[in-house]
Amino acid sequence: MLRPTKTFDISEPFTEYIRYGLQNIFAFCFVWSLGGAIDAGHRDKFDQFVRTSFQGAANFPAGSGTVYDYGLDPDRFGSSTRALY
Repeated sequence: MLRPTKTFDISEPFTEYIRYGLQNIFAFCFVWSLGGAIDAGHRDKFDQFVRTSFQGAANFPAGSGTVYDYGLDPDRFGSSTRALY
């Protein structure tokens, strides 16, 4: 049986940064892998579903726009910001 030779302490600041970043990457991929196939008439409902489901795990800013209007900012790995492109 394989056994890990090294374990990671989730309380380390760098590890928290990676965990937070991966949560945002997952949320972004979720929106576009499942939500990309949803027609325009149902995107508002999907937006509400995603914001409720990922509350506390992903940083979709509140305000105007839907989850489709956001992208990952490579300069701030651990946050989700409005896409400028």
